[in-house]
Amino acid sequence: MCAQASYVEFFQDTNFEHKLTRVNDVQTDVCYDLVCADSNFASTSAKCGGLPETGVAFEGGSAMIAFYTDRNCTSDYKWWPVDSQSDGDLGFPDSFPFNISSFLVINAWEISSVESACSKPLTVDTRTAAIE
Repeated sequence: MCAQASYVEFFQDTNFEHKLTRVNDVQTDVCYDLVCADSNFASTSAKCGGLPETGVAFEGGSAMIAFYTDRNCTSDYKWWPVDSQSDGDLGFPDSFPFNISSFLVINAWEISSVESACSKPLTVDTRTAAIE
């Protein structure tokens, strides 16, 4: 399932400072790797919007977004309910206790594929000189 207006943004610093990248048209149950072979990607905060808010794995309850410490969504993770995005309080900390290397929006709790955010078209955000 793809929400066309969905996105997840990642920031280098706490409090959503210095944007590193934005992944658009996020699909559920697809793992997105954020670490490129030629980069030192280290995201410590994130924002999202437009993601589906319910998930079948949770019996019609909130879908979840999980942030992983390593590639391929197979390592330690922290997760938050997605339904908080509609009330303006994502509940995400403004400073993760770890660097984010991959993420997954959970609907059925089965990873259907792994995609690299590095293969998506990137543009430069001239305000922060970061990749967007």
